[in-house]
Amino acid sequence: MRLSLLSGVLLSLFMITISQAVSDYFWLVLICGGLGAASFALSGILVGSWNGGADIRANVHSETEEHRAERTAWALHLFFFGLPNVVAACTGWFLL
Repeated sequence: MRLSLLSGVLLSLFMITISQAVSDYFWLVLICGGLGAASFALSGILVGSWNGGADIRANVHSETEEHRAERTAWALHLFFFGLPNVVAACTGWFLL
């Protein structure tokens, strides 16, 4: 998870540098916001947060513990990658 968070921070810092170089924070909001939203959406899909009760019950009975743990680990990695991107996009939005 540290590597995911670090890569998200580094990408955000890179986009902040690029946005300052061209004096336009729109690109920061567009790139970091898009990556953050996509990461959060994929994380939610992997965790199954948009499933109903019957779907969750079917998933619990049809998958192994190892598969569930791997899916949850990927979801956490995506969440921690997207978190600094969303923070950078929100900061860029207020700087516009």
